[in-house]
Amino acid sequence: MTVTLDVSDLRKQFAIGRPAIDGVSFAVPAGEIVVLLGPSGCGKTTTLRCVAGLEHPTDGCISIAGRIVSSPAADVFVPPRLRDLGMVFPILCGVAAHDGAAERGLPAQASQNGSR
Repeated sequence: MTVTLDVSDLRKQFAIGRPAIDGVSFAVPAGEIVVLLGPSGCGKTTTLRCVAGLEHPTDGCISIAGRIVSSPAADVFVPPRLRDLGMVFPILCGVAAHDGAAERGLPAQASQNGSR
């Protein structure tokens, strides 16, 4: 098993309050798909933003394909564009009025246009 992503003891502390993430560790083997699940505010997005390089962790280590891309203790921070990964942002995140009606209508629209 080759580990492609390794996150060790990740911590992100913002200016005030509790840490957004505190001691998060996980490894993702090459070819695996992983989902972060948890309640709102538990640190899922902050963790992914740290992995992508959009947030600077307070502590811990992130390695991608065996290369350390973030380690505050070692003063290592590889910019997002040099991490060889991508992040897809939700388009309608946080829109309270969104009920999914547009997506439910897509198959009907496609069949009316003769598309499959």
